[in-house]
Amino acid sequence: MRKYVVIIFLASFLTYLCKDVAIHLKYSDHSAVLDSLMNISAIIFAIVGAWIAIIYPKSLVRAFSPDPSNPEDVQNDTRYLGDLVEIVLASSFVLLSILIIKIGFPFVRVIHNSPTSNLLHVAGVFTTLLLSILQIVSIGSVVMANFKFLGSLREAQERKAFNDEFRRNNEGE
Repeated sequence: MRKYVVIIFLASFLTYLCKDVAIHLKYSDHSAVLDSLMNISAIIFAIVGAWIAIIYPKSLVRAFSPDPSNPEDVQNDTRYLGDLVEIVLASSFVLLSILIIKIGFPFVRVIHNSPTSNLLHVAGVFTTLLLSILQIVSIGSVVMANFKFLGSLREAQERKAFNDEFRRNNEGE
């Protein structure tokens, strides 16, 4: 939760720094960024969702088998799945937000020349920054989750090689 508070604070701070420029930006200036964010989010959603679909059943079997394997492995699976689900939720939030923006913009355009126009421009910059930072964090989380997963696989492989070597040495005695 703290991570998302920091993201909101960072987006707010950057928006504050850019507020004088923000009032001059148009929707078309945000559109390319929003389209890129939508594509990236869709890709992350699909890939991580498929990864969850592969790992989740294996984790369930491991967690609820009559002869449970190492409880540490179950805990690691749970943590890893939690990280992946959080990434999918963040990407879903970005996708839904962009969809709402794209649907709602024609209605907001009607009040473009009203006194709230500058506020809408600043809100647009804030939203674009917020969604961008959120997606950057999601990409970083995907990279880190896979890096940790790779590390745990290597550790398990080294442990297995050590155990195999230990068994061979003891069988020879």
